[in-house]
Parts: sequence; structure tokens; C-alpha cells
Amino acid sequence: MSKFLRAWGTWAVAEEDVGGTDARWDAWVASAKAPVIEPVREIFRTARKLGVEVFFITGRRERVRAGTEANLRKVGCGDFAALVMKPNEWKGTAAACKTAERKRLVAEGRVIIANWGDQESDLSGGAAERTFKLPDPFYLIQ
Repeated sequence: MSKFLRAWGTWAVAEEDVGGTDARWDAWVASAKAPVIEPVREIFRTARKLGVEVFFITGRRERVRAGTEANLRKVGCGDFAALVMKPNEWKGTAAACKTAERKRLVAEGRVIIANWGDQESDLSGGAAERTFKLPDPFYLIQ
């Protein structure tokens, strides 16, 4: 089993092997041990210094919200406007969920000036002035 884990838009090497089941993944997320992805933290900090609100839109399910929020705070990314997660019962694609959430934010009057991610599902569907694709040599959502 692989020791690589998906963590906030890229892969991180884990101290333990947690692949294989949702329960093991959920327990690992709850532990808030995901290492920081430095380029993402740098973008986050720059945006906040400039007074830009940051919204994290993730394919993680609501059931792991507490661990995800704890981890974001732990690595210095806790000053976000919102963490938007897939509903536990979501049956559609990650792209459809993320696109709907971005469109909802725009409908609420927000302007998405930059949207970055390592998967096409992070960027598809429009609603942002600019998109930035980050490399991810290990993981591809179809």
C-alpha cells in the first residue's frame, strides 16, 4: 500500500500507511497531522496580507471537517473566510460540487480573482477571473 496521501491539493508523505479505507483516511484526517504544503501556505499568507478573503473548496467530505479545520489552523492557514466541503451524501463528481460552490459564491456577490488547484476539478466550470494549475505527479481525478 502506498505511503502517499492526498493533502490539500497535492501529495504528502505520511508517517503511517492510511490508504485503503474511508475509515482509516477519516481517522488520519482527524489526527490533523498533514504536513503543510509550503507553496499553498505562501499563497494563502500573501492573499491575507493583501486583504483578500480565502475560501478553501475541497473534495473532502463534511465528516472530516473538524480534523481539516484543526490542521489548517495548525499549519498557519486558519484565517480563512470559509472551508467548503462536499456533503457526506454527495453522489456527483468533485468537479460538479466545486463548480456549484464557486457559482454560489459569485451569486452571493463575491468575485473570485484567482482559483488554484492541482486537479481539473479544482478549476473547471468557470466563475474565476484566473485559474492556476499546480503540478501533481501522483494523483489525477477523472
